[in-house]
Amino acid sequence: MNNAEAKFILHARRPNGADDQHPTMRPALDHAQRDPELAAWLAAQTRFDTAVAAGLQTITPPADLRAMILTGLAAQPAPRAWWRSPAMLGLAAALAVACLLGAFGVVRWQTAPTTPTWVASPQLNALRDLARHETQGMHAAGVKAMMLGEFGRWLETPGQRLTVGLPLDFAALHKIGCRTLNVAGLDVIEICFQRDQQYHLYIARRSDFSTPGKSRPPTFAQQDGISTAEWMHGDLICLVTTAGDSAALKQIL
Repeated sequence: MNNAEAKFILHARRPNGADDQHPTMRPALDHAQRDPELAAWLAAQTRFDTAVAAGLQTITPPADLRAMILTGLAAQPAPRAWWRSPAMLGLAAALAVACLLGAFGVVRWQTAPTTPTWVASPQLNALRDLARHETQGMHAAGVKAMMLGEFGRWLETPGQRLTVGLPLDFAALHKIGCRTLNVAGLDVIEICFQRDQQYHLYIARRSDFSTPGKSRPPTFAQQDGISTAEWMHGDLICLVTTAGDSAALKQIL
C-alpha cells in the first residue's frame, strides 16, 4: 500500500476512532504509523474532522423541519411535458429555419448559372502545386530574366504590367534558353525575375492544359504564404507567384 491508497481509505475514517478496527481501515492506519509524513497528514485531517463534527453538534434543526419540507414539495409546480420545455421549443424552431434555408439553397443551386470562370484540369492543378513549391523553396534553378536579353529586360522594367502587351511566343522562349519543366508530361517554361522582390513566371500552352475559352483577367489566390495570379494570354496560360500576400502581384499585373 502506498500513501495515495492509504489517504484514499483514511478520508472515510470517523475522527472518534469508531472505524479503526475495520478490516479495510486497519492496514491504512498501520501504514500511517510507519510513515511520518502520512502520520502528520492524518493528525491534521483528524483535527479538522473533529472541529467540523463539533460544529455540526451546535446546530439545532427547526422543530417543524419535516412540515417545512413537505410544504415546499407541495408548492412546486407540476412538471411540464418535456416537449413543451423552452429548450425543445427552441430546437424545433431552429430545425424549421434550417429546413427552410436548406430548401431555399437547393432551389438557388438548381437555378443558378453554372459557368465556371476557370477550368481546373488535373494538369493545371499540378502546375499550381509545382509553382507554389518552387516559390516556397526559393529555388534558384529557374533561368534569371537578366539572361534573356530584351525579353528579360521587359520583365524587370519597373511599372511594366505583365498583362499589357506581353511579348510572348512559346517556341521563341524555348530558343532563348528559358528553363523548361515537365508538369504531368507537359512542357512549362519557368523564368525568375526581380523587381521590388523575386517573382516566378510560368508559361504553358492552353491547348496542353485543357483550358478552352477566351482570354481572362488574372485570378488571385494565396496558400501557405505564397500568392499566385494566373491568366490567359492568347493561346498561353500564364501564372506568376511570389512570397507574401497578393498586393505585390496586383501592382505588376
